Amino acid sequence: GGERFLAEIETTANLQHPNILPLFDSGQADSFLFYVMPYVEGESLRERLDRERQLPVDEALRIATDVAGALDYAHRRGVIHRDIKPANILLQDGRPLIADFGIALAVSAAGSGRLTETGLSLGTPYYMSPEQATADRDPGPQSDVYSLGCVLYEMLTGEPPFTGSSAQAILGKIVTGDAAAPSSLRSTVPPHVDGVVLTCLAKLPADRFSSAAKMAEALSDPTVRLAVGGVRPPGSSGALRLPERLAWGAAVLACLIALMLVQLGGRDATPGQEVVRTTIQLPDSLPMAFIGDATLGNGRRAFAVSDDGRQLVYAGMKGGTTRLYLRPLDSFEIRELPGTEGAYGPFFSSNGRWIGFFVGNQLRKIRADGGEPVTLAEASNSAGGDWSEDGRIVFADGEGGGIKVVSDQGGSVDNLGARVQEPTDFLWPQWLPGSARVLNTNLIIDVETGAVSGTGGVGDHVAYVPGGYLVEMQFGNLHVARFDVGSGVATSASVPVLGGVRREMAGQGQWDVTGDGTLFYAEGLLSNEGPFTWVRADGTRIHLDLPERARGTFELSPDGRRLATLEVDPTGSHVWVHDLEERRARQVTVEPGASNPLEWSPDGRELLFHRGSVARGRVAYVKSVDAGSDETMVFRDRTDVETVYSWSRAGDLYGVNLESPRGLGVLQGVSGDPTRINSDSTAWGMVISPAGDAVAYTSEATGNYHNFLEPFPPTGERIQISLEGGAEEPRWSEDGRHIYYRNGRRILAVEVTLSPTLSVSRPQVLFEGDF
Repeated sequence: GGERFLAEIETTANLQHPNILPLFDSGQADSFLFYVMPYVEGESLRERLDRERQLPVDEALRIATDVAGALDYAHRRGVIHRDIKPANILLQDGRPLIADFGIALAVSAAGSGRLTETGLSLGTPYYMSPEQATADRDPGPQSDVYSLGCVLYEMLTGEPPFTGSSAQAILGKIVTGDAAAPSSLRSTVPPHVDGVVLTCLAKLPADRFSSAAKMAEALSDPTVRLAVGGVRPPGSSGALRLPERLAWGAAVLACLIALMLVQLGGRDATPGQEVVRTTIQLPDSLPMAFIGDATLGNGRRAFAVSDDGRQLVYAGMKGGTTRLYLRPLDSFEIRELPGTEGAYGPFFSSNGRWIGFFVGNQLRKIRADGGEPVTLAEASNSAGGDWSEDGRIVFADGEGGGIKVVSDQGGSVDNLGARVQEPTDFLWPQWLPGSARVLNTNLIIDVETGAVSGTGGVGDHVAYVPGGYLVEMQFGNLHVARFDVGSGVATSASVPVLGGVRREMAGQGQWDVTGDGTLFYAEGLLSNEGPFTWVRADGTRIHLDLPERARGTFELSPDGRRLATLEVDPTGSHVWVHDLEERRARQVTVEPGASNPLEWSPDGRELLFHRGSVARGRVAYVKSVDAGSDETMVFRDRTDVETVYSWSRAGDLYGVNLESPRGLGVLQGVSGDPTRINSDSTAWGMVISPAGDAVAYTSEATGNYHNFLEPFPPTGERIQISLEGGAEEPRWSEDGRHIYYRNGRRILAVEVTLSPTLSVSRPQVLFEGDF
């Protein structure tokens, strides 16, 4: 097909535009086809994004506008680029030049029907339009508009709208997925730019801009408001901007009215119904308090919304303790509920008149309009509760045997957990319609018989929504699936609808859904979730392009070349290893059900991981990262104890038992007898030094989080590492001479001396980030 290739190149050579790199010549030599373009002093947009990740907003808009103008010029002359991507946009003195114009079309013409027959799509997966992804032979101008929207998205957010571990995974998302608004990843993106980008990324060409010129015009008009596929971009309905400093959700609740349930056909949905977003601003003096038990792995809900969507109750911090605050959503008044000191995990009665909550080891209730709290039952370290229409409360009892039911008038407690026929984690229970069954994570429990069945979902925190839906949380993302209440089984695959939702330990999400499908959620990520980034000592950041599913538990190999992650797919949870240098990934575990923590052996050849849970009894396994090896069981936890592991440089594996209440600090060799260290009952997060001669951990014995260090075996000596409260997550350097730790958004380091006396240097701040 050489002749057809050269014919198309000749057509393209007629394009003369200041933002299009011209073609000087083309031909054939020794059976090779060639074309000639001028040399450009500078770099490609790809190279700049690899170095800086994101561009200033105004510069990104200028580049996109110039490129759109060049595309419009070519489109009006019948030429489609077909491969717009950062590598094909060259920067000369800051001015963008589109390279390889028409090359994809020339290749397609030369290949004739053979390209389509083999299913080959021309283009680059990250920036392909849906019609290219499905091998449409004749993409039009709107295909280039889509690709330019992807490029603009990456310039603003640092990553393309759809990513994946393979080309097939990316193309699948392009065809079926929805991109998050750029402003949800970068708060400084203007509202009109959200609309422009999401319009470019519409699935149907007819729903995009009719021309690249229209796109450029919209980018230059801050007053433009665009509704895309029934979803209005954030900010277009007067929604408040979330300040970046509040991205953790400490003082802001974002509520997304109707979410995307209306588009899935909810009970009150109407075709084309608009999704409306708004923000509820909580006062700085009464921020929301997120509380979790790191030892037990419990996440505790910080807020709840009444079923009719008219009242919000949340746990706020005042005077060093939590209290419940009620906010009617038709006013700005926030009222403290008396007698709720130390409260967590609030939930409303079905009629909205009462609020259930937990304090210490008790389940209590209080009237929403005030009054004195009433104690209903004993409930230790509960992960949540729910109120049925017939006046019963089901709640998880973290230490008392699982899941229980009590009348909202008090009285005898029915231990439903004792009837459950198989080991089960009891977290965030919810009554299903009829009050005869309880939804518990992705399991359904029959109240009378204790029989357990699965919903077919894969999320952690799961909730039923009237109208036949399950909302599932998978790491920081919410997914929705159709759900048949009668059979108790999901009847469709889950569809991602929202990302960036605050998530606590064990998967508890800070979100709630009302009866009409209104979703309330707090923004933010758990500290070990989010995109991966290398940060050098000078603060330089390098973004790692890993799939979204890899944003949970992770562990870096000793040589820093590989990243082990715990990832969830429709089959369950698996351990993956990502080679950061060769940019490839491989699933390590064969059977699903792997769980954290992950731990590399000192030589980087083996990985430790868990199966099971604290409630069922966890088993630790070691497996070679090479394919084909078997899993070897190394330790079985007691059912009331969670164990984390630390591997010394000499290859000795230690288990750190975290007993309830929050760890007694018992450190033991996996096959040896326990050795008690000097920590108190509030210690957690212990890590052994590479040489096995010291242990670092976090404790709140002083009334705030601090990191401590002591020799191992213990000598009776221990010292405090951190100076400021809020310190946690200590980590040893490879040589054992430094301890790194996190305090809020800062990473700090201390130099460690173990002999002749135990000492540490003054903490030094290394860098700050979005941790």
